[in-house]
Amino acid sequence: MGMAFDATRGQVVLFGGRTTSQIFDDTWTWNGTDWTQQHPAHSPPPLAGLQLAYDAVRQQIVLFGGGPDLTWTWNGTDWTEQHPANAPFSRTGFGMATDPLGGVVLFGGDDGDDFLGDTWTWDGTDWNQRSPAHAPKARSGVSMALDQAHGRVVLFAGRRFNDTWTVRQNFRYQHIDAEFEAIAGRTLAANQRTLSRSIVHSIEHADGQIDRGMSTYRSAPLAKSRIPTENDPSARCTGTRLPSARVNKGVDRSVTLTCS
Repeated sequence: MGMAFDATRGQVVLFGGRTTSQIFDDTWTWNGTDWTQQHPAHSPPPLAGLQLAYDAVRQQIVLFGGGPDLTWTWNGTDWTEQHPANAPFSRTGFGMATDPLGGVVLFGGDDGDDFLGDTWTWDGTDWNQRSPAHAPKARSGVSMALDQAHGRVVLFAGRRFNDTWTVRQNFRYQHIDAEFEAIAGRTLAANQRTLSRSIVHSIEHADGQIDRGMSTYRSAPLAKSRIPTENDPSARCTGTRLPSARVNKGVDRSVTLTCS
């Protein structure tokens, strides 16, 4: 059977497993005091030898294995079969855990002929085989778990082994494009026809590194900013610009508008 903690919904999810005479396809959740059987509209087939792990980025439980190279995700109410272009070979006895920087990491197992020592990661749509400079020896019966306090995955033992390994990504890159627009009214003049308001329109680009859950971004210069004028339909009034002041990475400008 497979079992993992769903951090989004604060419960443990269990799927499948076997006895000496039966393989199961049931889904159960544990809330800290009781088990509840779930009855989703869709479900993986009866499976044994599978693993579950939580994908923090997409807030889903990922299921892999059980004989065929199946991948399913659980969103708290239903299972969805995924159809990745690439996937690990069919196997049992592998380890799988939450990647501290997003997704899921898988290692090792047994394909029926040999022990395996390959490493794969799940990015939400596809499995990607990795080639780390250092890795544990091929093995089956692996135990893996996320060490959230230290931002790493811990792997322990396996058949004929009692060693401990950690997996940690030291670098990940993100690019963000952001566009922001806002119009805020300030004060209405005594003539009840002149409104002071500020308008912000900014487009920004940020490139940054994520390191062990921390984000550091460097923002590019402001791409553009604008303000309504008498020829701008969004103003609906004639106006006169007042001096602008840069606020954070946007532009705060005031306009005195005479409305008809």
